[in-house]
Amino acid sequence: MISVIIPNFNGERVLGECLEALSRQTEPDLEVILVDNGSSDDSVRRARKIRPGLRVIAFDRNRGFAAAVNAGLKAARRELAALLNNDVVVEPSWLAEMKKELQADPLTFGVGSKMLLDPERGRINVVGIKLKAYPESASIGAGRPDQGQYDRPGQVFGVSAGATLYRRKIFEDVGWFDEDYFAYLEDVDLSFRARLLGYRFRYAPRARAYHKKGWTTRTRMNSSFEIRLNARNVLFYQYTNLPETLWRRYRARLLLRHFELTVRHCLQHLHKGEAGPYLAGLLDFYRLRGRVLEKRLSLQARKRVPDEAIAFWLGREVIPDGVPAP
Repeated sequence: MISVIIPNFNGERVLGECLEALSRQTEPDLEVILVDNGSSDDSVRRARKIRPGLRVIAFDRNRGFAAAVNAGLKAARRELAALLNNDVVVEPSWLAEMKKELQADPLTFGVGSKMLLDPERGRINVVGIKLKAYPESASIGAGRPDQGQYDRPGQVFGVSAGATLYRRKIFEDVGWFDEDYFAYLEDVDLSFRARLLGYRFRYAPRARAYHKKGWTTRTRMNSSFEIRLNARNVLFYQYTNLPETLWRRYRARLLLRHFELTVRHCLQHLHKGEAGPYLAGLLDFYRLRGRVLEKRLSLQARKRVPDEAIAFWLGREVIPDGVPAP
């Protein structure tokens, strides 16, 4: 019934715990697909030993998160597909709780879990994606103590792809993760695109996952690379997805925000070496602006909801069941 796709890059130290947690799921008959991004460690061999019957898709180099999960989604044989980071450990009812929420509404594209930090398991990593009071994304609950404030299920603007269940067929309408992003914020872009086409996202508070946040990027990748990708990817999703009325309404605020970020990285954090990678990210966007414009025109021509259906989500987090929402 469910395919679980795990992207992996040199995850030998964390992958075993992730796979062992999947073996304890109450949801039976899982297809587990490991997509390896050109690892140089022993993670693939160890994964096969831990989970016999594991399907492996192996790249010869690191093609990024988006390409890895797309390969797994396209190869999946089940109607529901979960994405799970290799540095995440889930509770036994994780899939069953998300499946229950997903099947309650045919327009729900994805359901996110309550992702807590590991080892700080009393602190929230993310329970969903929100839009701030202006159209910049943020993680709901990030860094806050888990005190029951997010214990009610409901709608969210979007879901983090680190521990989420999707209705796989809807990808054929919305499109796959955008591989131009490589990594970071591709789940924001996907959530935005789906919302513009009238699909919904939900949050399942009883589906609990524990994330060693940043393990792959901090221990296996360069922090400058992360800064560069985030600098350009914010511009990617805003320019592609913002409806025209919201773009006009918040253009001055967004330009000021990007000016603030430029000053922060290039002046305040100059001693940290952030100026070069940040400016490189802006240059990446400039170089790809023609391709991004094509995506924007295509998506905005297809959108099926009024602009106010997106504006509704500005400044909101979880909309509990029983409260009207688009």
